Amino acid sequence: MVDNDNNVLLTAFNEHFFEFIDDINNVIVNDSSIKRVKTALMMIKKMNPSLIIKIWYKYIVLNYEKEINENNVNFFIEKDYKKDLVYISSADNIMQHIDYLREPIRNMGKENQYKSFKYIQNLCLLSKLYNQ
Repeated sequence: MVDNDNNVLLTAFNEHFFEFIDDINNVIVNDSSIKRVKTALMMIKKMNPSLIIKIWYKYIVLNYEKEINENNVNFFIEKDYKKDLVYISSADNIMQHIDYLREPIRNMGKENQYKSFKYIQNLCLLSKLYNQ
């Protein structure tokens, strides 16, 4: 039963994750960097469907659950993630992809920033349930 529940959570997470990217792309129309990030993430999902949810849990939920629960949108927009990526070999590449998604959110109006943050909160909840 647990495996079936995890499959449902994984599917929900992946669908919601790519809806989030699509919504960012819809607000910031025709941004090629967002399309490149989505393509790269789709390839990762095809190779290993659970990798994104596991990374999300390890690097976002475990490190930033407090800020997420406090609805601290500005924390994520302004945070310097380089310190968090010090021990990761592809840190520069990861940082570039974070910025590809973060920059459009930074430039959105408050209402769209709030919607984006709700996506982040939902993704955190799904990844937390999946990894328990």
